[in-house]
Amino acid sequence: MTSVAQTLSSSPPKTAGARAWVLVAVTAILIGAGAFAVDRLRSKPSRSKGAAASVVSHEPSKKQQRAAEYNYPTPSATLPRSIAVSYDPGKDRTTMTLSLTGMAANVPSAYRVSGLGLSVISEFAGQARNPDAGELSLRCVLTGTTTTPGVLAPSSPIATLSADGKTFESRPPPSNKSPFRSEASPSGTREIVEFRVSTSGLIALAHAKSVSAQVGTATLTFSPTQIADLREFVARMNPRSSPK
Repeated sequence: MTSVAQTLSSSPPKTAGARAWVLVAVTAILIGAGAFAVDRLRSKPSRSKGAAASVVSHEPSKKQQRAAEYNYPTPSATLPRSIAVSYDPGKDRTTMTLSLTGMAANVPSAYRVSGLGLSVISEFAGQARNPDAGELSLRCVLTGTTTTPGVLAPSSPIATLSADGKTFESRPPPSNKSPFRSEASPSGTREIVEFRVSTSGLIALAHAKSVSAQVGTATLTFSPTQIADLREFVARMNPRSSPK
């Protein structure tokens, strides 16, 4: 009995020590496994999200794919002086601008307008167009100087365009941007109107022999040279055949 009692009284410290070491080992294993699992959970979603974002940002939409297949005009070998192309390496973005100056316009007898100019702006990412991503619409800016304010003040639609007598409407600029603004100038009031024209509409204008536009109270008529320059501009919008 004495030996048994002594054995029982001396055993617990050894058992408690062993249990303590086992508890420490198990705890360390659990902590390590938990940290590994958390790391796996954190790394997998971030990679999948990054891959998904990459696919979304580079994959053309169905509308862009259809726009790449439009019937663009055939360009000539010479770039008109009215077309300027620039590349911004910081933004990795190319801008192509058509500047038509000295446009002819008819306005009501109570108004006077001079210095009418129309800019059409094309933009795309990188230095070369994605062959499967055509532009859907382009920004257009009309400017002129008036003696009586309000000559170019738009209604709805902002502009109506005509290609060989077939008319179509422009689109408004982004909702956070006003389509019309004016500013004082030494010779009168400088008025600026901004709108967007669909790529399909621009192609129709480029293929036409007679082109005109109604903006505010002014009816603009494109000269043969301006139509030719517009044709060259639209031809260079073709993502599958974009000459320098």
